[in-house]
Amino acid sequence: MSKKFCKESEKGDGMKLKKIKDTDAFFRLVNKCSGNIELVSKEGDCINLKSTLAQVLCLTNVFSNEQLLSELELIVKDSDDEAAIRAFLNNQ
Repeated sequence: MSKKFCKESEKGDGMKLKKIKDTDAFFRLVNKCSGNIELVSKEGDCINLKSTLAQVLCLTNVFSNEQLLSELELIVKDSDDEAAIRAFLNNQ
């Protein structure tokens, strides 16, 4: 899994995720983004969502577990990417 430890200074403004209804559309959007898209735990572990392996692991282990998902933050580095993802999440 594309996992690393995030330094505090690398974190942007995080978004909390709730259940994602259309995960295929979500990952298509993530793959189109120009910057990094990461899920970050409160301990600072990062999962790069642009990685295909990470996407498969998220589908099977993270997105199906609403409790775990609620404890993670979505970090989007690029402001245009962030606007697109916020729009997607608000309209699903």
